[in-house]
Amino acid sequence: MSLKFPHGRAGRDDRGQLDIAVAADKRYNIIRIMFRQEVSWIGLDVTTAENFIKILEQKVDELKAGGILKDERSATTSGS
Repeated sequence: MSLKFPHGRAGRDDRGQLDIAVAADKRYNIIRIMFRQEVSWIGLDVTTAENFIKILEQKVDELKAGGILKDERSATTSGS
């Protein structure tokens, strides 16, 4: 597997470009962000961050379209 650093290496612990998937999980009423590998941090350039925000907003809209949000704790995250 060849590591890619599209914006240069961001430190000694940078493991390169990260592939993620973002989904609106309607069963649990959460936005699920899935990583293919173990991740301790991510770095986003401005354009990527803006695009990520748009994706998250789309997923929020998908959840809202399914009815009233069951859980209003917007600042709380869950994961494993």
